[in-house]
Amino acid sequence: MLLYTCKCALNLIRMASDESDPVISAVTAFPVEFQQTRGWNAVRGSLPFLSIVIGVLFASCVNIWGQFYYLKRFNANNKKIIPEARLMPMMIGSFFFAPGLFIMGWTSKADVHWTGFCIGAACLGFGFFTIFQSALNYLVDTYLMLAASALSANMFMRSVLAASFPLFANACKLSSFPSMSVFQSFSMLIKDSVS
Repeated sequence: MLLYTCKCALNLIRMASDESDPVISAVTAFPVEFQQTRGWNAVRGSLPFLSIVIGVLFASCVNIWGQFYYLKRFNANNKKIIPEARLMPMMIGSFFFAPGLFIMGWTSKADVHWTGFCIGAACLGFGFFTIFQSALNYLVDTYLMLAASALSANMFMRSVLAASFPLFANACKLSSFPSMSVFQSFSMLIKDSVS
C-alpha cells in the first residue's frame, strides 16, 4: 500500500532495489572473470571477492561518519528528525557505484592486470553499501510509524529482483565488459531519475 500512496517511498525503494541488480551480476562475473578468462583455480579465483569486502569496510567508516553528521544536524535542529541528513553517505557512495561497474567492465580482459577489476569491485562494494544503508535509514526516519512497511516493501522488491536476475544474467552474458558498461549507464540513469 505504501508503494501506491507515496511516490517518494516508491522511488527510493526502486532505486535501492535496482542498485542490487548490478551487484548480483558482478558477483556472477567473478567466477567467469577469474576462473574462465584468467584460468585461475577455484580457491585462487575466489580471493578477489575480498575486494568487495574491503569496499564494504571503507563504506562502514563512511556510514559511521554519516551517523556523527546526522547527530550533529539532529542536535542543531532541536532534536527533531531530519531524514535528509541521512543521505550524505548515499551522495558519497553514488560517486563510486557506477564508476566501479565501469572499471570492472573494462578491465575484465585477460590482458589487463587483475588488480583493475578488484579496484572496480571495491568501488562497487563501497558504493552499494553506502547507498543501501542510507536508503534504509532514510526510510525509517521518514516513515516512523510505517517503518516496518517501508522496509518490508524494500525487502520484497529486492528479493523479487534478486530471485529473477540470475535467471537471465548468465544467458545474456552480463559478466562481459560491454554489458557491465550497460549496467553502469543504467545505474546512472536510475540516480538521475530519482534525484
